[in-house]
Amino acid sequence: MRRTCKYAIIAAITTIFAVKPLVGIKFFYSHDTFFHLDRLILFDNALREGCFYPRWIQELASGYGMPLFNYYSPFTYYFAEVFHILGVDFPEAIVATFIAGFVLSGIAMFLFAREILGEIPALVAAVAYIYAPYHLLDAYVRGALPEFLTFIFLPLVFYSILKANSRAEYYPLISLSYALLILTHNIPAFISTPFIFLFVLLQKERLKTTAFLLLGLGLSAFYWLPAIAEFRYLYPNPTFNYADHFVYFSQLFEKRWGFGLSVPGPGDGMSFQIGNIHVIFSLLALYLLYKGNKNLKRYIVYFTSTLLISILFSLHQSKILWDIIPFFDFVLFPWRFLLIASFAASFLSAVFLTIFRRRREIKVFALLFGIIFILYSMPVLFILPVQDEKLALYNYQYVKKIGPKTTVGMNELLPRWVSNYSELRQKDRIPWPFDVAPVGCNRYYMEGNFTQAQNITLPIFYFPGWEVEINDAKVQLYPDKSGLITFYVPEGYNRIYISFEDTLIRRLAKIISIFSAFALVVYLLKKRILNKFMSISGP
Repeated sequence: MRRTCKYAIIAAITTIFAVKPLVGIKFFYSHDTFFHLDRLILFDNALREGCFYPRWIQELASGYGMPLFNYYSPFTYYFAEVFHILGVDFPEAIVATFIAGFVLSGIAMFLFAREILGEIPALVAAVAYIYAPYHLLDAYVRGALPEFLTFIFLPLVFYSILKANSRAEYYPLISLSYALLILTHNIPAFISTPFIFLFVLLQKERLKTTAFLLLGLGLSAFYWLPAIAEFRYLYPNPTFNYADHFVYFSQLFEKRWGFGLSVPGPGDGMSFQIGNIHVIFSLLALYLLYKGNKNLKRYIVYFTSTLLISILFSLHQSKILWDIIPFFDFVLFPWRFLLIASFAASFLSAVFLTIFRRRREIKVFALLFGIIFILYSMPVLFILPVQDEKLALYNYQYVKKIGPKTTVGMNELLPRWVSNYSELRQKDRIPWPFDVAPVGCNRYYMEGNFTQAQNITLPIFYFPGWEVEINDAKVQLYPDKSGLITFYVPEGYNRIYISFEDTLIRRLAKIISIFSAFALVVYLLKKRILNKFMSISGP
């Protein structure tokens, strides 16, 4: 255990060059970092108002609200919120989360690779993973914090599968790590799941391992089940078409780096390289197909196949497959498969070191390999810091005032009943039709005398889950022509309570997650009690 901790600490230390651009700054420019800053501020406010899981964020969409976290994986913001609770300002909490992501991804990769390659080659795999070009792209260019954090949980899932097949107490880690992968970003979880289940086929306890992966699905059901079941409630989003974002083969090897966007054709403003050093060292691993042991050979075959398949799905030659495979249009960007390619290439990059038998030789070549990976990445290890004056504006009141969109998609995550958002966002938000008092997260109350019966329209987009009670009786809601909540109020004195509640599918999903967590706890208690009993009754 001490030995493992020592090498895990070394793996963490190797991130020093990757995190150096983030040290001492408050924030930085990228494609998405300001969107994540907005979300974190609003997420924090919802938590403080009493929503432990705020599916609806009222301040978005110019103040008319959006079901952001009903569809967008929430774990990233719980993670970043920890830093804010500890006293870090919101921008620096985002930066701290990126730093933690680099460190934890390196440790996770080390733990996984160590199970197959041994400690020193595993350190090289960790360095290759930390400095993989797509990993750095996610952090410094795209600022795609949720996808960036999935670099932690992907190797952790593989590690837990390996460990559980030798030590049964690790089975719950399979469920937990897989659930966290889903809760961090649904798209990388979706595209990596087939590779995960193929990896299970290499193990002895296939059935039990699969059962705990399914338990991980159950743990995260409170998020993904409503997201799928209620996807039909969203406005069609034509902003991105996967056909415009395929990678061209030459781009996999181009060292050109940039902070631009992904565009149709090969003229993208951002890099999609795998890493030429990763490719060269991965090719060296093929030599072990002749010299390596049987166990190592099957993992070389698996990861080589994973690398090639993931590259194939990123290339425009695979469009015919994208056109016929269900749900692939949901992935939006084929180059997201480079995340899996980076994982596979990083593992393969360290395989060649296992050919050496003397520990001193392994250490020398491991140091050489590690230095090469770091030096190769040095030209791209820079960011564009944000001036402190601009950050001074960023607090809850400012974010609420500007009523930001969710991401770069104009109509992304808008309820499908919204018909003229482009017009609404050009005007001031319509006022409440009466004086209302917020009484919690997405909860409002008012009472008063209405001189005549009338239809009332609220400055809130209609979406399943919104409920209105008048004098303790639920009333029927419907969207007006703009998609705003409308309902009938009778004449006389009325007490009106407005709240966002769980739908039937959301309640069912919560029950599944609770039962899955209960099953996991029962398993842990059973193993603990059983082990204690055996230790007492043993010889």
